[in-house]
Amino acid sequence: MNEKIVQIIPADDWLAVFKMDDEAELSLPLNCWALCQEEDGSSRIEGIYVDAAGDCTAAKSATNFLRYKRLSTVVT
Repeated sequence: MNEKIVQIIPADDWLAVFKMDDEAELSLPLNCWALCQEEDGSSRIEGIYVDAAGDCTAAKSATNFLRYKRLSTVVT
C-alpha cells in the first residue's frame, strides 16, 4: 500500500522509547510528527527520529518500539 506524508510539525520535547536486548530502555529524540495518508484516505500520526544510519525513520516501525514520552509539559 502506498502512503504519503501530508504534513510535518516539530516534535520538540518528545522522545521515542525503545527496549534494548538487555531490557534497558533507550530514548531517542523525535525530529517531527508526520501526518501520513494511505491510498484509502485513512491517516495516522507517526513520530519520526534519525536512526543510527542517519535515516529518518518512523519510530513505530522498529520492532523494539515501546512508547512516546514527553520531556516536559508547558502550562500557560
